[in-house]
Amino acid sequence: MKKQTNRRILRIVMVGMLAALCYVLSAYVSIKAGSMKFTFAGLPILLASLLFGPVDGMLVGGIGEFLSQLFGYGLTPTTVLWILPAVVRGLMVGLYAKSKKGALPVVGTSVMIVLSSLTVTLLNGLVIWADAVIMGYYSFAYVFGTTGWRFLASLITAVLYCVVLIPLTGALRKSGVAGLSKEQ
Repeated sequence: MKKQTNRRILRIVMVGMLAALCYVLSAYVSIKAGSMKFTFAGLPILLASLLFGPVDGMLVGGIGEFLSQLFGYGLTPTTVLWILPAVVRGLMVGLYAKSKKGALPVVGTSVMIVLSSLTVTLLNGLVIWADAVIMGYYSFAYVFGTTGWRFLASLITAVLYCVVLIPLTGALRKSGVAGLSKEQ
């Protein structure tokens, strides 16, 4: 009983730390150029999703992106829209990891990370459009002018995520520090 409680506490702490890391990477370790933002904020979301599954991945993405939006832009009518892509990333990759029951093949995991990055880029593009229309700053060039570059940046970032995350999650699972448990 005590061991199970300790593991739950460890997961709660890890989710909090990864959400904070997501915020820091988004707010302070990113490059913005017009409607483009090059960031590694997806790294902690993916790590939580691969280690603990969809709920924790969604929590890390949702909390991290909420903090980024709150401290970067304040609460706006579109705040929830900006949070959705990060939550979807956690859900997609977390469901994949849960379906594999901890055995994450390199190729399948890489494909899922790339698919989640492209999905997030697509969703972010839709959110940029919705935000521009709702907030009254719509410009076709601003909203759609960098779409190709955003997808290219997404692919590059996804490859970097794969290079870092696949060995890291394997090592953390092997060490017993983190991983999907039977109760999930």
